[in-house]
Amino acid sequence: MTKRTCTIPGCDKTHRARGYCSPHYQRWFKYGDPRHLEGVIDRAATPEEAFEKRTRWAGECLVWTGTKVTGYGWMSVHGRRYLVHRWVWEQERGEIPDGLLIDHICRNRSCVRVEHLRLATYKENAQNTVRERPGIPSGKRGVYRTKNGKAWRVFVKHNGQRYYGGQFQTIDEADEAAVALRNKLFTHNDLDRVA
Repeated sequence: MTKRTCTIPGCDKTHRARGYCSPHYQRWFKYGDPRHLEGVIDRAATPEEAFEKRTRWAGECLVWTGTKVTGYGWMSVHGRRYLVHRWVWEQERGEIPDGLLIDHICRNRSCVRVEHLRLATYKENAQNTVRERPGIPSGKRGVYRTKNGKAWRVFVKHNGQRYYGGQFQTIDEADEAAVALRNKLFTHNDLDRVA
């Protein structure tokens, strides 16, 4: 039995799928071209050079275009993996104190513009989250259907306590009440404050 090899000329690696070896198949799957970036050496000599090469402006945000994990940019700095937004913060503003995170004010995880970042506790970071929630029936943060299914209730959790915001006939009324209650309880819910 003969060993099947990649169909790309000059590549003698073992066939994986669609006639390609694993690296060529992954490039085809991700970019639609098995030879994407072939022959291009895209390694940066310094973290600063990597940052310059792998960012672009998208509206008000400076977006990381390099490696991302769950939407957050990653890069290697002196052999250690780093979240890019944390690296940017430390370059511009200094060390991140213990117990604090970097919160994306713009809610764009791939944004690395230092003006869109701020220090926050875990709780403050959790407050500044999206209003739309596709995983719950109402689709709105803090809005839940009553057991009989005829109305909508508002609940907001703050400091481990659940606050009741009322019962409403429409989702929109309940959403407005949830926003008002979060604005009363929370300090870092920027998206609610502009709504």
